[in-house]
Amino acid sequence: MLKRNMNVMICDDSPQDVAALLMILDYSYGSSMKTAAFYRASDALEHIRTGAEIDLCILETRTEGMDGIAFADELRGFGYRGAIVFVTRSNSFGPDSFMVNASDYVMKPPIPELLRRAVSNAEIFLYKNNCIPKCMRNAL
Repeated sequence: MLKRNMNVMICDDSPQDVAALLMILDYSYGSSMKTAAFYRASDALEHIRTGAEIDLCILETRTEGMDGIAFADELRGFGYRGAIVFVTRSNSFGPDSFMVNASDYVMKPPIPELLRRAVSNAEIFLYKNNCIPKCMRNAL
């Protein structure tokens, strides 16, 4: 169970994968987790630019228009200090995830226990990086 409420943004171009992630998160955390889901990186970036406070970004590495690594790099460029978890079918982006300081990397299809572990790791990341309660400092 989460130690505090968490704002989560999912960006994945697969509606089925987004639905699976949302179902696992809702079942596991209920009302202690607020989620926003986007199918395009440009929409997710606009959500961030409008001042949304996001603690955890769950990103697919391969999306149409902008891959998840480039998206995460852009987030970090905005000053985003929150946690990033990649959820993907490809293990080839694992090393690149370290370049954007990701807190975890989970293979699809998401297994509930592994996704919960990734959320726990994200909480530890937030604590270690002094991002509690607000992760969107110095963002556009």
